[in-house]
Amino acid sequence: MPRWTTLCLALVLFCCFSPAWAAPCASYLDQKIGYRLLFQPDGTVQEYNKDGVVQAVHQYYRAGQSVWLRNYETGYGQQYQFVGNGKQLKKSDSSWGDTIYIQQQRNSCPSLQKLGYLTKPECSYGKEKECCAAGDSNACVADAQSSANIPILQQQCRTQPQACLGLLELYDKAANKRDNPFSGMYAEKKPLPAAQLDEIADSCSRFKTPDLCRKAVQQLWRAQRFSQSAQLFETLCKANLDEHACARHKQLISLQFPKALASATTLPCGEYLSTVSALSGTMVFKDRGMVTISLGSQLRARLEDGLIKLRHDKGGDFVFARLSDTILLGMDDWNNFEVYRRESAPQQVCQAPIIYKEEPLSSNCGLDKDPAVCCQAGDTQGCNRLGSMAALANNWKEAALQYAKVCEKGVRVGCENWIYTVGKTGDEGVEAGLKKLCAKDDHHVACDLLETDRVTQAMLGYELEKMLKETKTEQPAKKP
Repeated sequence: MPRWTTLCLALVLFCCFSPAWAAPCASYLDQKIGYRLLFQPDGTVQEYNKDGVVQAVHQYYRAGQSVWLRNYETGYGQQYQFVGNGKQLKKSDSSWGDTIYIQQQRNSCPSLQKLGYLTKPECSYGKEKECCAAGDSNACVADAQSSANIPILQQQCRTQPQACLGLLELYDKAANKRDNPFSGMYAEKKPLPAAQLDEIADSCSRFKTPDLCRKAVQQLWRAQRFSQSAQLFETLCKANLDEHACARHKQLISLQFPKALASATTLPCGEYLSTVSALSGTMVFKDRGMVTISLGSQLRARLEDGLIKLRHDKGGDFVFARLSDTILLGMDDWNNFEVYRRESAPQQVCQAPIIYKEEPLSSNCGLDKDPAVCCQAGDTQGCNRLGSMAALANNWKEAALQYAKVCEKGVRVGCENWIYTVGKTGDEGVEAGLKKLCAKDDHHVACDLLETDRVTQAMLGYELEKMLKETKTEQPAKKP
């Protein structure tokens, strides 16, 4: 038989009898929304949005006309089917319907038998040990995380980003363990120890998955490792893991970061601007610590722990570190990675801020104690708990009465909660009560909240909600 005939026969046999589980190494496009799946030779799939940013990384396994994808970071699984002569992938969803991905480009990939466990359903809650023993590595991670087994997670983190995320969650909980369970969800976060920071940063460089890398760079920034944050943003930029990563990297490498920032000793003065996805594009620092942000909102700045803090209406602070007289760095979760610059010096020196008298909310009335008994004994945490319980029951008048008791004792959160009830009741008596407290002592925290127009903002919210309800009531019913 001629050699060319033998070669042709071999090619025909390969095409016709290649294993049904051969890997679908290609790029597939959802033409409706522009999402793209890119299958790689290492058994992973990058899922890109229409802007070319990686939304997720999956592991995959093919058997016959089915392909199983499981999210590399969350463990969530999804089955796809080959249709249209193998040039289309169909994802079925009972809620959203079918999604068809069209093959754009085909490559050569090996089959990865070790990922065969992906064909099995996701492990049921409480069955992680059994699933792990059966070879489901995602279940092994879930089991180690639920038992807080850090040594096992550290070992798994060498090969699975899901384990690294579980490890980071445990590290973060340990670093930010709250002595007071009522400290609020917006309490400032503490940085991780140096060794843990290095471990998480290395895992991002190793796997290059979006959620892990975003959280890794957030931890570095929180620890004021600014130069290392800039380097990690370069990794995110090159791997297309975040839409702002390239702009962040370009902005940060233009700055000179010292080994340790000097503590801020005075408040800024003048107008500071940010250009990359800022929560507030402009901040104007004025006399007595007053700061104007977007839509004319007024906040009060203060110095604390060498940082500049602006109290917001969620019970926490916008936090800034001073890099220089003209550059501020956003440090809180709302302003992470933001760089605010002052382009020109202010026309006059800002007056020093007023120091208001503030008392901390007590921590003597835990969940094991009756808040009514605590409040009757004068404990502010007990009264605040009673107010929160009334608010949850939609009894805003009772909530206002309890919060007022906390505010009277100079506890800021009590005054803030009292003002919050205005947005639900429209009660003008709250403002009158705050003015009464301020008249007795012009350094009472109530004076600060009055000057920053917090009551006015709450009343505007109430009026807007009232108007929307009235408009909805007046609308004629649609004819059947």
